[in-house]
Amino acid sequence: MKRYALNDWIVYRRQETSNHPGPGAHDIHPSKRGDNYSYTTDELGQIVRINTDGSASVKGPDGSVYHIGANDPHVRKASWLKRRLMRRRVHQRATAI
Repeated sequence: MKRYALNDWIVYRRQETSNHPGPGAHDIHPSKRGDNYSYTTDELGQIVRINTDGSASVKGPDGSVYHIGANDPHVRKASWLKRRLMRRRVHQRATAI
């Protein structure tokens, strides 16, 4: 079981599908028909609450709160370098809107 503390920064790896992968996409694979792409993205978040069952509430870069399980294999702690690189990307995305 992974142990996280309040205010820890985490990286959540998420599988997505669309017809146009964004700049943060990696492991990009086209579908059999070639219409869409399957890829993974990394989302930076900060733990805002830890529940009694070990699950946690995470605040995303856009302010949304989502829940992760205690043993979710897609979650890892963010290193200081990863946080710095991803914050820059999040900031650039927010100013472009």
